[in-house]
Amino acid sequence: MVKELWYSSRMMVFEQSDGKRVMVFEQSDGKRVMVFEQRDGKRVMVFEQSDGKIVMVFEQSDGKRVMAFEQSDGKRVMVFEQRDGKRVMVFEQSDGKRVMVFEQSDGKRVMVFEQSDGKIIMVFEQSDGKRVMVFEQSDGKRVMVLEQSDGKRVMIFEQSDGKRVMVFEQSDGKRVMIFEQRDGKRVMVFEQSHGIRAES
Repeated sequence: MVKELWYSSRMMVFEQSDGKRVMVFEQSDGKRVMVFEQRDGKRVMVFEQSDGKIVMVFEQSDGKRVMAFEQSDGKRVMVFEQRDGKRVMVFEQSDGKRVMVFEQSDGKRVMVFEQSDGKIIMVFEQSDGKRVMVFEQSDGKRVMVLEQSDGKRVMIFEQSDGKRVMVFEQSDGKRVMIFEQRDGKRVMVFEQSHGIRAES
């Protein structure tokens, strides 16, 4: 049961059956803000926006906040405020998967994409504006793709024996592959216009 405690043209206060209160504030634009008092003494604030969508703000036990934004496609964006003042943003995608964006101390971001197969892609934004992408494969190994200043990429493949294969994309469209061997030595394979050449 909800009991009305106080009412004015701009604010309504309701007492709930558990003794907690709901406050409804009418804003100058005709929209409403609702404040729900929870059992733990924390509050949930619900803001009605001009487009009819809502923003929910949850106050956490550590004093930080979680904000949930409802988007035009019905999906939500959640923003978590961390202890260091940085934020984590979680975007719900049309396929039900999520994209997480972590704000780092240097102002750069890490993006984590959840794929349909349950694997993830991590994208690291570097100080030079370039990106590092890490792909998790079905065998549990990872592929790293480093974006270089010249627009070319370096791909690093982690193999089942723990060794790596590095693939460098060259300006002529050809590739250089470096295979790390068990004895710590490397084999370089150059892709050329007339075939390939290997050096150890």
